[in-house]
Amino acid sequence: MDRLKEGYDAIASKEQMLAIVSHDIKNPLSAIQLETQLLIRAAERSGKSVLSEEVKIQAGRILKTTDRLKTLISDLLEKNKSESSLTHLQKHEVNLKKLLHDVIDSLRPLAREKDQILKVTTPESESLLFIDRNKMFQVISNLLNNAIKFTPKGGVIHLNLEGRADDYVFYISDSGPGMKESDLSHVFEKYWTSKSQNGTGTGLGLFICKTIIEAHKGQITAQNLPQTGALFTFNLPKCAQRKVIYVVDDDDDLRDVICWALEKEGYTLYPFQSPLLALESLVSFNHKPHLFLVDFHMDEMKGSEFVQRKNELGLQDCPSIMISATPKDIKEKNLYREIITKPIDLTGLVENIKTTIG
Repeated sequence: MDRLKEGYDAIASKEQMLAIVSHDIKNPLSAIQLETQLLIRAAERSGKSVLSEEVKIQAGRILKTTDRLKTLISDLLEKNKSESSLTHLQKHEVNLKKLLHDVIDSLRPLAREKDQILKVTTPESESLLFIDRNKMFQVISNLLNNAIKFTPKGGVIHLNLEGRADDYVFYISDSGPGMKESDLSHVFEKYWTSKSQNGTGTGLGLFICKTIIEAHKGQITAQNLPQTGALFTFNLPKCAQRKVIYVVDDDDDLRDVICWALEKEGYTLYPFQSPLLALESLVSFNHKPHLFLVDFHMDEMKGSEFVQRKNELGLQDCPSIMISATPKDIKEKNLYREIITKPIDLTGLVENIKTTIG
């Protein structure tokens, strides 16, 4: 188990390193591009002269060089991302409306340079879903970046979120020229690029989007709009939401190991060192947990007191599993679905939980 955990940690560390490299290198390059564009505009406003013409020529070369560097960096980063790392998800409850607005805000400077309008439409009701936020940010950002890239100056790009009974649907549309009909069946293929792009790009962006969305049990499609522009549509099923377990234990090491093991089984964990903080969280929690995993001997209060107090919050139908090194000391056995004796058999614990909540 330790080796498996080390393997997942290595993947996570590699992804984090790649994200840092991407951010720390691409952002300065983008700044260089924008400053160079401003330099060209200043040279154009100063009138025709030998100096202004020379500035425009040199600045144009800088722009071409930064374009090539950004492509090379993207190619290096994406080729070093294995498909297994793309499908290894770290899911948490995510506010989809906030996610979309965060992506839009990060891309407004790029759209502003082309006088484009970025529109976002979301449902009035709260939209919460268990997803990998970082990877989904990457998907939406990639799709919007493409829309900005291929939409002419002054165009409109629209990001729309629709909540349905079983899923959430995302629509990214633009007022650009659209795609060649012959390209539509190939756009998600690995390393494929359209001839109309003149060989630019790595052919990995849309493939990565598709891989991440399918890892979330969703699907993505591309099509042309009736009048003009392209439309990318993908969905994220609500059924992919994971069951929620509260782990209340003031032993940091044991709590971390339990959470790690149960996350690998597809559960969403809310760990608490303090039972009082766990009770406070229950008051404001938007969804009812499916199970409580509670240590009996805790400094702030006994596990039995915690279970009684959570029952007083109207959660008596949510089962509790008690963990104790001395199960004979537990008198209120009717409060718990099961009592697990320390040292814990993780395999037995997982099977017990699956029997209890599925």
